Amino acid sequence: MKRITKTVIVAALALLASTAQAGEKVAMQSAAEWVKLAESQLASGDFSASLESYAEAVKADPKSEELKQQYTLLRQVIRVRRMHAVEEDPKKKLKMASALRSFYYDHALYKEALTLDQQTYSDVQSAVSASNLSESHLELDQNGKVISLLSTLPQEQQSMRTHTLLAIALLREDNREDTAVQAARGNKPPEDDPVLCFDLARMYSLLGEVDQSSQMLTRSFQSTLPSQLDIAHARALKHADLELLRHSDLMSQALATKSKVAESACSSKSSCAGCPSASKCSSEGAQDDPSHNDKKK
Repeated sequence: MKRITKTVIVAALALLASTAQAGEKVAMQSAAEWVKLAESQLASGDFSASLESYAEAVKADPKSEELKQQYTLLRQVIRVRRMHAVEEDPKKKLKMASALRSFYYDHALYKEALTLDQQTYSDVQSAVSASNLSESHLELDQNGKVISLLSTLPQEQQSMRTHTLLAIALLREDNREDTAVQAARGNKPPEDDPVLCFDLARMYSLLGEVDQSSQMLTRSFQSTLPSQLDIAHARALKHADLELLRHSDLMSQALATKSKVAESACSSKSSCAGCPSASKCSSEGAQDDPSHNDKKK
């Protein structure tokens, strides 16, 4: 009788333990928890695991259109990464690289961007590819590599942006009097170049010229797509090169700037602007929706 009672007690305790574990598992599998895990996995470069976590987030909150967009976008990015790895047509490969790079920078995946930029520069040596490669080196604090690359760049690969990025690298190394820095100060960017204006804002902030830095940052925001403005603001608020500007009242004025760029309805979605195949989202949305796929099973 005692043996039977002991067995019943052990079984009951095991059942209670398993029930508690199940409850804890459910609690940890809210959409927010899955998104947090997905973001962490993406930051570490595990794209497949991140996609699976976003799929679970959609299942946990099937009414969230934003989660579905994030899942679809990442799924498209993974597809393009695979296609880019085997693509032999130079033009198509460059387009894929551009789309992937946009996604990497939107999500601060600078190591992924650097690997991509190194491959692109190896394939096509130009002012654009040299600038992109240098930018990624700078984001990873590899100033010496930028100086080495850009100070010996052939004339045909130089541009206003390569001059500016070289100046940023030199300023970070306290080479304020270098002739390349003085030359870059004379750069007058076009009105519709948010990237170059952002670089110039960084350069002027490093020089201690906050008025000029604020003007360039304002122009950068004005020519940024509305859907990308929040990302641009976030980057400016944490970028080390803009530290001096952030400590002035001019930063808040720049952040209040609105975009002057018109944007299509598709790209204005919160997470679709950098999508390699944003135009396909409406037609593929149903098949890419994990909650929809579950219902079909």
